[in-house]
Amino acid sequence: VPGEALVGWAGGAGGADATLLRAAKRAEGDEEGDPAVVERLELDLPADADAEERARVTLARVAGLASLPGVAYAEVNGLRRASAVPNDTHYNLQWHYPMLRLPEAWNLTTGSTAIVVAVLDTGRTNHPDLVANQAGGYDMISSASMARDGNGRDPDPTDVGDLGAGSGRSSFHGTHVAGTIGAASNNGSGVAGVCWNVRLMHVRVLGQGGGSDADIADGIRYAAGLSNASGSVPSQRAHVINMSLGGQGFSQTMQNAVTAARAAGVTIFASTGNENSSALFSPMFLKPGPGYW
Repeated sequence: VPGEALVGWAGGAGGADATLLRAAKRAEGDEEGDPAVVERLELDLPADADAEERARVTLARVAGLASLPGVAYAEVNGLRRASAVPNDTHYNLQWHYPMLRLPEAWNLTTGSTAIVVAVLDTGRTNHPDLVANQAGGYDMISSASMARDGNGRDPDPTDVGDLGAGSGRSSFHGTHVAGTIGAASNNGSGVAGVCWNVRLMHVRVLGQGGGSDADIADGIRYAAGLSNASGSVPSQRAHVINMSLGGQGFSQTMQNAVTAARAAGVTIFASTGNENSSALFSPMFLKPGPGYW
């Protein structure tokens, strides 16, 4: 609270020390208080001070009070607020969000539509929690049989299904991942995303049977706004690339793509895998190049 301080005594100090603090209170135009309890002081701030100046003067006055003999501590009277909790229908099932301390983070920011996150995965669906935040993308799967959409690479990143791993059921994994990153949130429906406000660029690199290193590498370069085998680049490159994918073994082709994307200023996230193994898992274990992941 600008203009307010909380002051505690050192061992119930009294006498001259109490007089000093009470004198300080009188100087602030406050009444004398009980030295046995925490003192709440209203500080005299310049009437024409803006919010920044009021905060600065408050901190300076508090520092001065803390230096008085017999004062155990002096601190600003801070403001606390309820943590931001979205009203999405199934937020109560997202138990991992409070563990990540997202409600505290949402008090600071819920994201920005100026930021583009590329989701390199199975592609895009018209899920009602995603359509408002989706922006462009590309189908980078070169094999028509893996793509299952009748052709190879094209500007349409729609997820037509990957038919799972022999199960005959499609995962629509890209929809799940995109929802975690940036589902429309606090709208009374569905689930909440980590970022309530963001633009999602779907780059389809996984189809039936997975995705090849060549396609994933070109997907990385496309998202970063770099030249690639498709001959196409987005109107605005991604600020962040997410790859919730991987496999064992090293790929120099993917390493080169990651290094180039990082050099272009893109932040890259990749999953560590679900194998409970210390075996090399790419792209997670690729060197990030300039900067860090």
